[in-house]
Amino acid sequence: MIAMVALVWACMQKIEPTPQFHTSTTTFTASTTTTTVNPTINDSISNVVTISWNDPKYSAGLEKSNFTVYVCVTGNGFASALTKGFSGVLTGSLLGKEINSMAFKLGGMVGQTMSLDVKVIASVGSNNEQVSSNVLKITYSPYSDFSLSASSATKVLAPASATSPADTLTWGAAFKGYTGVKTYIMQYAAGGTNFATVATTAISGFSKIFTQSNLNNIAVGVGGKANTATPVDFRIVATDEQGNSVNSNVVTLTITPWAAYNSIGLIGDFTGWGNDVDLYIVLEVKKCVEWICKQAVLEGVFRIS
Repeated sequence: MIAMVALVWACMQKIEPTPQFHTSTTTFTASTTTTTVNPTINDSISNVVTISWNDPKYSAGLEKSNFTVYVCVTGNGFASALTKGFSGVLTGSLLGKEINSMAFKLGGMVGQTMSLDVKVIASVGSNNEQVSSNVLKITYSPYSDFSLSASSATKVLAPASATSPADTLTWGAAFKGYTGVKTYIMQYAAGGTNFATVATTAISGFSKIFTQSNLNNIAVGVGGKANTATPVDFRIVATDEQGNSVNSNVVTLTITPWAAYNSIGLIGDFTGWGNDVDLYIVLEVKKCVEWICKQAVLEGVFRIS
């Protein structure tokens, strides 16, 4: 009896039909308004590439449709691709800093044109019913995304102020958007030589304070003469953990040194950048020679007859 009642009750309940989601049969394509992109650092937060696609007509509706833009080096077959996702829209844009970061991660170099393959994959829900668009080709030239500046461009130095701060160079982070390891070095060379003969030094942080002694030794080290304005070019070189390098802009300081320094028997050279100015003989050449001769006589190295 109880079993019959349960059966009758069950038959009286209204059973809702299971929702049916039909796979889309719509051809899915993508397009872009530009195939050549050459942005600059001023375009970092501007949309430089806009990609459009059609509605794949999922039964769940456009508002529940997902779209992922894939970017890789041409010929890679999207085996190593970078992505940006969008939902419920039929267009998507990449900011200058976004595609620039992608280009660096994919092995791009500043000033060198590279070919990128781009496609869009549509899906619904948790990446169900994926459909891929056609492949778009974009020619891209990465830009240097960090800059160097100086607190002043001209310095006339004086030995009385050897330990005083003379100039500060500052720079920003390179490879914006890249989260891997990044290292920075500073390079300097005689002005206008395109860094043909370059000196380097390791740096930390995003600024470097130079004393007058520092700049004096740098200027003389690249061939500067006492009391003569000497242009010196500076730049920062950033390298990511994949070995990609990018240079900052070049800043030129016009430095007038007071004299050549003498490193005979002393510690360091113009790349040492110590603040121990007493280690350096800051004298005019004539006085320097006189001092060396006097010391030699006192130590019995030779006699003056």
